[in-house]
Amino acid sequence: MSLTLSLVRHAKSAWDDPELEDFERPLNARGRRDAPRMAQRAAAECAQVPVLLSSPAVRAITTARRFAEAFDIDARTMRIDARLYEASAGDWCDVVQAQPDDGQALMAFGHNPGISAFAGWLCDELKGVDMPTAALVMLRLDCARWSALTPGCGRLLAYHRPRDLDG
Repeated sequence: MSLTLSLVRHAKSAWDDPELEDFERPLNARGRRDAPRMAQRAAAECAQVPVLLSSPAVRAITTARRFAEAFDIDARTMRIDARLYEASAGDWCDVVQAQPDDGQALMAFGHNPGISAFAGWLCDELKGVDMPTAALVMLRLDCARWSALTPGCGRLLAYHRPRDLDG
């Protein structure tokens, strides 16, 4: 048995309000456009409905909600983990390894540089890849339990960026 892990970097956020803390930044117009488009792409390609896991930052949760809509998932069932805000690759690994084995598909939403570093840790093809905003990585993991993640255990199923949808 294998697991499927999808990693989504939050969509583009606004920097125009100097009063807002980084944690509170909303999506900007491009982010509001890209998040649902990427969500539709994910829903069309995922073999099963994933469990959603997100950083608590506004831009990550807002992105995750667009994916919940595309998958027809009640957004209130989304798992929120504060460790994913400003997470390193090691933090990402700890959070994913701690997930209950109640589903074979997990989709997690977060931030750079940690999410890109984690993708590279899991999949050699993604080493050194800097995921742009709203990017989606889909991996098949060569393990049967989340707690069994190891470096290089991921096989790349898909890597999509918003600009790929424009062509």
